[in-house]
Amino acid sequence: MISMEYFGSLVNVMRKENYYTVVLNVFPKVELDIYSDIRIWESDFSESTSSSYIEFKISKALLEKSNNKRKGVNKVYPYNFRENQWYQLETDSGGEIFGLFYKDINTLDPQKIKINNLKFIDGRSTIGRELNKTFELVLPDSSEQEINAVLGDYNPNFVAVYNVGQGSCNAICDEDGKPLVYYDMGGGYGSHSMTYPKGVDFCFSSKQPIILSHWHEDHWRAALDPFNNDAIKSSWIVPRQTLRPGAFNLAVEIHKKGRLLIWPKSLTSLKVSVGQVLKCGGTSINSSGLALIVVIASKDDVIENLLPGDSRYVHIPQVHLNKYDNLVVTHHGGVNPGKIPVPKYIDNNVHVYSYGSPNHYTHPRASTITEHNVQSWKNRKDSLGGSIAIGKNLKLTKINKHVSSHSCCNLFIVQI
Repeated sequence: MISMEYFGSLVNVMRKENYYTVVLNVFPKVELDIYSDIRIWESDFSESTSSSYIEFKISKALLEKSNNKRKGVNKVYPYNFRENQWYQLETDSGGEIFGLFYKDINTLDPQKIKINNLKFIDGRSTIGRELNKTFELVLPDSSEQEINAVLGDYNPNFVAVYNVGQGSCNAICDEDGKPLVYYDMGGGYGSHSMTYPKGVDFCFSSKQPIILSHWHEDHWRAALDPFNNDAIKSSWIVPRQTLRPGAFNLAVEIHKKGRLLIWPKSLTSLKVSVGQVLKCGGTSINSSGLALIVVIASKDDVIENLLPGDSRYVHIPQVHLNKYDNLVVTHHGGVNPGKIPVPKYIDNNVHVYSYGSPNHYTHPRASTITEHNVQSWKNRKDSLGGSIAIGKNLKLTKINKHVSSHSCCNLFIVQI
């Protein structure tokens, strides 16, 4: 690999006993001027930017050695890795850290690299302030009226939880299984790319809108799948959050080719035709996005389904004032979900885990499964077994009618 300097935003760090596994979303240092040009949001701006991913392991011993000035080592490695912090690094043959380079979010076979001069960038420094400012959403908030207009006047019949590997993609569907609104458009990527099913083709026959829970890659990566080119031409309702380079590029593309509606800062919740969108009140990316309660009404009953994205339950406004028929478990069944909502009926409820296998996070966690079981969530379904429909009195032949008769999509429901 040619020697290259990169800026990278921290995606994830996994701490083990003797080492860290770190993932950075990187872009070449020479592209910073392009990223920081405000004209990048304009349709006639022609200069392109790239976004890649680097994964590497670094031992705690190397961190301690490199930070001990008395030993005369000049390289400065950060002691504490935190999400969305910025780093600078160089790839060259003389590097002492071995890593994997994923050219883009669709890369299946990463390139082996060596990393040198990994440095933490202080957010208070000149370059740190420039990077943080560059990757902000500069567009104005949308209005309640604009969001309601995009979400239309729909009559949902069930919620689909699609099998997209280690990620999340859901849809609110009509009685024939046609998606009306998507909630997230994610899937496995990077070291989890093998969990993302090949040839996944989503339905955008009606330019279905997408509600994005938050800007983590495993909740939007399917929008950049070559089989899924129409996703960025749709309307997206998104939270205003700190972006990494990959998410920033996606936001720019949606703004140019589709429509990007940014959730109003002062709006806590909004009733829409498919239920209610809620702005989560946490501080992390996971817990500061958009949750969704899907309400399916019939003559005899009202079914309420909670879709929290990756937010801890406690950060979803007034979530514990209600009981729910069904639940998509937060954060793929990850650790520490917070106080778990109560099911409406102890003997008649469904909770779903959306994840891929194998995954480095051991999702769903055994402790999280137990916590939900203790709270009387009894009927468990896993997306690993195929796409799932959550609803009442569903029949596979009926809810797969749209997919069976349209070549534009191939996501068959196999679990009800």
